[in-house]
Amino acid sequence: MPHALIINPWATDFKLYDEWMHPLGLYFLLSLLQHNNWEIDFVNCLDRGPSTKTKRYDTGDFDSRGYPRPAVYRSIPRRYKMYGISCEEFNLSLDSLTTPDIIFVGSGMTYWYPGLAATLDHLRTRYPRIPILVGGTTATLMPHLLTNRDEYTFVFTGPLTARAGGPPLELPGGHALGCADWSPGLIDAFKHFDTLRHGPILATTGCPYSCTYCASKQLQGPFNPRPIERVVKETGFLIDTLGVSNCSFFDDALLYDSNNHFFPLMNEIPQADICFHAPNGLHLRWITTKTAALMKKRNFKTLRFGYESGMGKYSKDTNQKASLRLVEEKTSLLYDAGFEGRDIGIYVMAGLPGQRPDDVIGEIKAVAQFGTKVKPVFLSPVPHTPLFGYYAELFPQIRTDPLWQNDVFFITQLSGWDEKSIEEIKHRGKAGTQ
Repeated sequence: MPHALIINPWATDFKLYDEWMHPLGLYFLLSLLQHNNWEIDFVNCLDRGPSTKTKRYDTGDFDSRGYPRPAVYRSIPRRYKMYGISCEEFNLSLDSLTTPDIIFVGSGMTYWYPGLAATLDHLRTRYPRIPILVGGTTATLMPHLLTNRDEYTFVFTGPLTARAGGPPLELPGGHALGCADWSPGLIDAFKHFDTLRHGPILATTGCPYSCTYCASKQLQGPFNPRPIERVVKETGFLIDTLGVSNCSFFDDALLYDSNNHFFPLMNEIPQADICFHAPNGLHLRWITTKTAALMKKRNFKTLRFGYESGMGKYSKDTNQKASLRLVEEKTSLLYDAGFEGRDIGIYVMAGLPGQRPDDVIGEIKAVAQFGTKVKPVFLSPVPHTPLFGYYAELFPQIRTDPLWQNDVFFITQLSGWDEKSIEEIKHRGKAGTQ
């Protein structure tokens, strides 16, 4: 059987924190390779080392080291870093493995590209002629960054799970992966781990909405609930076999059509001493008395909601996600169910067209009056989204340079924004109405 090496690459940024991060795309790849009886090795360059401190609910910092600051970021008064294991640790891992027939490399945020490039350079030096196939977020949204690296590097775009039930997936080097009878699941991937710090749950893929700043449809395809029985078994494996005590939902629209999916799912997941987390931005409109009670009963500890902006002129951008009236109504239901303000976070977006710092401060004050955490989110222009097209007319650089898409940097390029206003927004978010 062919031998595959799967790599989750390094990342470069001004900030990175393990808030239940998992490379789910690579996990599905592990599943498909296992289905085809391949021999598999997996190296996670973003693994947290034993020296990193575990924080609340098994989150924590990544190991990091300083990395040369790209010239475009010279005005940002923050340290630029490479996150993940050291080069020495990477080499030690590779030394212990069989030389692969093909290497699969995932990719995350587009603006982490220097970390991805460093990973590919490291692998190419060690394996000069072995095919490398790069997939994931950067490969799908900005494939031009990878297509001309060398004759042995190839790009895979789109969601891997969309290949299920289709013809074989042809790979570089004359290999192929049978997909016709593959049902994408995660247990085969989980079996490659002796333990996990925390566990991922994916109940649905895609999103039924079309916010102008989100590329969910490009990355995951149309909204699709996964089979409840499969998700229950995956969660049970995480709890019973890998011993995780914190599980995070990766869904973009977890509560959509709750009666047919979320409710039966949570009622079937076995009762256990485990905490659930939903950090991806739930939709307030789907919170009911029944939903809040069930989430409290099943020990949800982290609830994050997408408010973005309540200003009418941004209703198209945010898909009319929420209003202050809705925040008040739905948080009241959560409080009645027993949740506290510290359990609930409301995302407020900064960087929408024409938005000024004072607008965002006003939104923060308005949301904070309901006693929840307020989480400012600075916009990152994501390729292939309508909002990206708008900003590309003003800043053509974002079409070709992924570093321009970094939220820490991009917000500083907008009129009326600077480091002082950004720090004020962050402070207001932490302080609420103070």
